[in-house]
This record gives sequence, C-alpha cells and structure tokens, in this order.
Amino acid sequence: MAARDFPTPETQRKKLSAAALRAIWQRNPTPEVRDLLWEIYRLQDIARQAYGVVTLTRMWGIDKPFLARLDALDSALFAEPCLWERPLGWSTAEEQALKRLSRGRR
Repeated sequence: MAARDFPTPETQRKKLSAAALRAIWQRNPTPEVRDLLWEIYRLQDIARQAYGVVTLTRMWGIDKPFLARLDALDSALFAEPCLWERPLGWSTAEEQALKRLSRGRR
C-alpha cells in the first residue's frame, strides 16, 4: 500500500463539530445524510482508537525512523474535534497498565 501524506493546511476544510453535524442532519434529514453521518461517526471512533495507540506508542517508545510519522499522526488526531467532544475512555485494567508502564519508565 502506498503511503499517503496528510493534507496540507491550505487544502483542508473547516473541521465540523458534533453540533455542526447535527445541524446538517436537521436541515437535511434524508437517508443519504443519515448514512453519511453514520460513516463519519464510525470513522471518528477509529480516530479515537488510533489516538489510544499513539498514546501507548509514546509510552513504550518507538524507533527513530518512525517517529516523524507518529508525530504527524499525533498532530492530525490532536486537531480532530471528535477527540475532544467524546474522548477515548480507558478501562480500569488499561488505566492500571498505563500507570505501571509510566512507573517503569521513570
């Protein structure tokens, strides 16, 4: 699979909040818009999961050749409104494991 670069700021459109997406639905309550909003929700969930992987990778460390790619992904995810409107929830077991990892790195 070919690697893709993240879009440059001048090619990006404004990021839509949950409220903006809800307003689109209220203006256009059609089956097609519902399908598109479901797909957006599903992709946002993948973004939340990816943010969790970025967090874990930062804690475990990563080889230098991959650091630039991780930084680019981290920056792209950090700018996504969905991650701030509905943050990733960690289970109790995950939180305990993260604390153990953190203590082990000190």
